[in-house]
Amino acid sequence: GLVGDILASAGDLDQLVTGLLDYEEASRLPAGQTPAETPPLRVLAADDNPTNRKVVELMLGAAGAEVVSVENGADAVEAWRAGAFDLVLMDLRMPVMDGLDAIRAIRRAEAPGLPRAPIIVVSANTSPVDREASAEAGADLHIGKPLRAEELFAAISGVLEP
Repeated sequence: GLVGDILASAGDLDQLVTGLLDYEEASRLPAGQTPAETPPLRVLAADDNPTNRKVVELMLGAAGAEVVSVENGADAVEAWRAGAFDLVLMDLRMPVMDGLDAIRAIRRAEAPGLPRAPIIVVSANTSPVDREASAEAGADLHIGKPLRAEELFAAISGVLEP
């Protein structure tokens, strides 16, 4: 029921906050570099679960990123077309348009000759078949849920730094 969901979400958030604090302590900005000098990373996050969206917003917000969250693939494609994003985080199983179709649509809409937007699939579906489908659709990486801060930040660093 609802209370169970709320308690489970609270547990998830509690773990998340603890992980974030550990991560923040470990990754203080190098001396002489102020956050104002580094433009914030703009991230588009697509997930139909409000708790998952909140988790991503908290994790990335704590790291100074600007997050735009949407709840299905169609909204993700529309938001991507309208805004300049440095990175896309895409769930697979969503209503209206699933993640694979959304990734394909983004890849088709990308201007030739311009850098590709890094797309990371974030999904509870992590079988080899799912990972292969993500790669074939045009995703750069595929990480599993439940999402861990270290894994997310490592994935983001991996796709953003050549």
